[in-house]
Amino acid sequence: MGYHPTMPLCIHFIALVLWAASLDIVPLAYGQTTITYGVVLSSTDPSIGSFTNALNLAVADVNANPTLLSNATLSLRFYDSKASPRVVVAEGLRAIAEGVNAIVGEADSGITEPLVLATETKLIPVCSGASTSPSLSNKSEFATFFRTLPSDNAQGAAMVSLMWKMGWMRAGIISEATSYGQGVGDALLAAIREQNAGISIDTRLSYVPGDQIQVSNQLQSLKESGVRIIVAIGADFTRFVNVMKEADNLGLIGDDYVWILSDAFFPVFTEVKSNDKRLFKGALAVYPQEGAGPKYTQYRNAGNRENPYDLFYYDCVLALAAAHTKMLSEGVSLANLAANTVPPFNITQFTRVNFTGMTGTVVFDKDGDRDGDYALHSFDGNTATQVAVIRRGKTFDPPQPVIKFHSGSTVVPLDTPSFKLNVVEWTSPMGIAISAIFGVMIIVCIVSIVLSLTFRKSSILKPVSPVFCGIISFGLALVFGSELADVGWKSTFTCNLYPWLLGIGFATALASVFVKQWRIFRIFENVQMAKRPIRDGRLLYIFSGIVSVQVILLGIMTAASPLRPIRIIDRKTETTSFVCTATNTDIQNGLTYIIYAYCGILLIVCTYLAIRTRNVYSAFNESKWIGLSVYNIILCGLAALAVTYIGGNTMSEPTRFAVRNAAVFFAATVAYISLVGRLLAVLIAKETGYASDIISSEDGSIGLRSMPSIFPSLNSGTPRSANASLMTAQIRQASFPMKHVGKMGAVWKQQTMTLALGSEKVLSLIETNAENTVGLLIRLKDVKARLLVPEDPDPHDLRHCRFEIRWGNVMMKVQGATIAECEEWVYLINSGGLSSGASQSPARGVRDRDVTTARTSGLQVDQIKSG
Repeated sequence: MGYHPTMPLCIHFIALVLWAASLDIVPLAYGQTTITYGVVLSSTDPSIGSFTNALNLAVADVNANPTLLSNATLSLRFYDSKASPRVVVAEGLRAIAEGVNAIVGEADSGITEPLVLATETKLIPVCSGASTSPSLSNKSEFATFFRTLPSDNAQGAAMVSLMWKMGWMRAGIISEATSYGQGVGDALLAAIREQNAGISIDTRLSYVPGDQIQVSNQLQSLKESGVRIIVAIGADFTRFVNVMKEADNLGLIGDDYVWILSDAFFPVFTEVKSNDKRLFKGALAVYPQEGAGPKYTQYRNAGNRENPYDLFYYDCVLALAAAHTKMLSEGVSLANLAANTVPPFNITQFTRVNFTGMTGTVVFDKDGDRDGDYALHSFDGNTATQVAVIRRGKTFDPPQPVIKFHSGSTVVPLDTPSFKLNVVEWTSPMGIAISAIFGVMIIVCIVSIVLSLTFRKSSILKPVSPVFCGIISFGLALVFGSELADVGWKSTFTCNLYPWLLGIGFATALASVFVKQWRIFRIFENVQMAKRPIRDGRLLYIFSGIVSVQVILLGIMTAASPLRPIRIIDRKTETTSFVCTATNTDIQNGLTYIIYAYCGILLIVCTYLAIRTRNVYSAFNESKWIGLSVYNIILCGLAALAVTYIGGNTMSEPTRFAVRNAAVFFAATVAYISLVGRLLAVLIAKETGYASDIISSEDGSIGLRSMPSIFPSLNSGTPRSANASLMTAQIRQASFPMKHVGKMGAVWKQQTMTLALGSEKVLSLIETNAENTVGLLIRLKDVKARLLVPEDPDPHDLRHCRFEIRWGNVMMKVQGATIAECEEWVYLINSGGLSSGASQSPARGVRDRDVTTARTSGLQVDQIKSG
C-alpha cells in the first residue's frame, strides 16, 4: 500500500475525535499485568477511523478469550506518524521508550520501512495489515517485521494468473512513480518469468501523482503502443480518478479495453463519486481475500461493515497475542514478557502460529509474510462484486469465473486490436506452394538415397562414392524439411527445430563432400596412398566427427538460450506476426557466429580440395560441380543473412519468408543437381533404355549426341567410347577429357577427337556434349603429340595416362583410359596416319619427347586405309 492523500477538514475532524477517544480504551483489572501494543498510524489516513475500530474490536476479543494472554490485560497506545518518515522514526522510538511490547505499524510501505529499522534494535515485533512491499520480506534488513496479508510478489502472481486465465498474452503497465508502484510492477514481471507464462508487457510507464501533463503524455504513449489490457498500479486512489478521466478523453476506456487495478486502488470502487463510476465500469481488481471463516460471519451478522485492510489489522492484534501466548507456554514469564526481557527474537519462531482470524486461517511463511489468497473483484459501474478467489496465486475458485466487462457482455475482450495476421499459414497460397515444392524435393532426396545404395556398384556411381551420395541426399532432405518447419504458427518447438534441421542438413551435405574430395585428394596426390584403398568406414568416422561438432554447438545453443516465439505488431500496416527470439541474445548471437564460422571453414576446405583435385582423371573429377555448389551456397547464404539481419526492419515477415525460402531452395537444389542428381539422371537413362539418346562423359556431364557437320559423308552416328575405336577405313575417332594448357580458367572438357586420313589429313576437335558447337579443324602436318608417361608407371595412378598435342602456340592435355591408348594416338598424330606397311610402335618409357617410331599396340594395320 502506498501514499494516502489528504481529506476534507470535516473528515479530519471526525478522524481526530475517534483518535482521541481511542487513547484510553481498556480499563485495567486490579492486579493484572498489562501487555501494551503500540499503534503507529497517521491521523491523516482516510481509513484511520475504520482501522481504529478494527483494532479496538480485536483487543476486546483477545481480552474476552481466556486462551489468549491469560492473567493479562491487552491495551493499545496510539502514536501519530503524520505519514512522515522522520516523524514515524521519532514516534517509534518514543513507543519503545514507553515500554510497548509490540507495534502495529504503518499502512504505507514507504513509512513502515524506517519504522522497522528504527525499532528493530530493541527486537520489538512490528506487524502491518496493509504494507505489501516485497522489500520488507528481506529479513537481513527488516528482521522484526511480519504482516497478515501477502506481499506484492503474491499480487504479481495473481495478476499473471488472471491474464493467463483470460488468454491475454499482451499488456501494458502504468504505475505511480513510487516505491509501491515500482515494487508491484517488478513483482508482476518476475511472476511472468517464474511461471514461464509467455506474456509480453509491451510498455511500462510511470507518472507522478498530480502531474496531469505527465499523466496525459504517458497515457498517449500507452495508447500508441496498442495494448488493450492495462495494469494500473498505485496507492493514491483519490488522484487515480483524474488518471481515468484523462484515459477516457484519449479513448482508452471502452468495450475494447480492460483495466486491472492493484490492491491499493481497490477502495476507489467504494469511494468514487457517482458521476465518475462509469470510468471504472468493467474494471477488475485483485485484492487479498479479506473476510472468511466463522469470526467474519459473526462480524457481518452483527451488522458491521468492513473497509479495505480493516480486518488485516484486526488479525495483526490476534497474531501478536497468539505469538506472545506461545512464548508464555514455552516458559517465558508474564512479568518478563511485559518488561520485554525475553529470549533473542527470531521472526520465524515468533510467527510459527496458526489461528483463524477475521480473514480466515492465518499461516505465515519463513519471512513472516502471510501465505494467503487473492480475491478477484469486478466493477459493474455501480458496485464491486467478488467473482473468484485466486488460490495461492495460481488456481481459480470457481474454475470459470463469470465476469462482465465494459460492454456488459461476458465475452472476453481481445488483448490486441484486430490486426491482420501476417503469417504464412499452411492453407495460404504461399504455404501450399512451399509445402508442395519442398515436399517434392524431399521425396526426390529419399528416392535418391534408395537409388544410390541400390546401384552403388554401378560404373556411374562407384567413382563418386555412392554411400556419400546417399548421405548428401539425406542432408539436403533435412535442409528442405527445415523450411517446412518454418511454415505456420510459431511455437517453441518449431522455433528450435528450424536451426537444427538447417544446421545438421547443411553440415551433413558439406561433410560428405569433404570426405569424398579428401579421398580423391589422398589417392591422386599421393601415389603411395593409391596402393592402399581408403574404405568408406574410415570416411564415415571422419564424417561423424565433422557433423558432431555442429550437433554439439546446436545443443549448447538450445540448452543455454532456447528460441521462443514473440509476437511483433506493425501498427502502421495493422499486421501482427511472430518472430523466434532467444531468451539470451548474447549467447544466441555468439554461438550463431561460431556456427557460421564453422560452416564457412567447411566451405573453404571443400573449395580448396576441389581446386587441388581439378586435374585428376575425369571419372573421379567433381571439382567444377563442387565449385558450382559452393558458389551458389555462398551467394544464397549471403542473401538469406541479408534478409534476416539487414532487411528485418524493412520487410514484412511473409516477404522475408519468401526470400529466405527462395535462397535455401536455390542453393539446395543446385547442390543436389550438381552432386547427386546429374549422376542419377544418367543412371536412370541407362537402366530404362534411353541411354542411346543421352551422352554421359567421364566427368558426368550430360547432353544430346549429334555428329559434327564437318564430316557430312559419315554414315554412322554410333557413339564412341573412351577406348580407341574404329569407324571406317578413313576415320579414326575417340572421346577424351581435354584441357587447354596455359589458358586462365581452363577446365577439363569432354571432346571428340577425329583423325581424317584422306587426301587432306586433318585433326578435328569438337566438344562432345554441346549441341551445334563449332569445333576446331587442324591440318595434321601442323600437329605434334607428346606422351606423358613416368619411367615406371603405376597402373593405379590414372593421372599419368596422358598425352599432349600442340599446334602453333596452342597446347592441350588429353586424358586417356589406358597407356596403350595414349601411345596409339600419339603415334597416329605424329606419323601422319598408319600406312599399310607400318609395323612399329612407340617404345614404352618414352617421356617428354616426340614419338617417331611406330607400333600398332593391338591395332590392326589393314583396318585403316591410307589417304
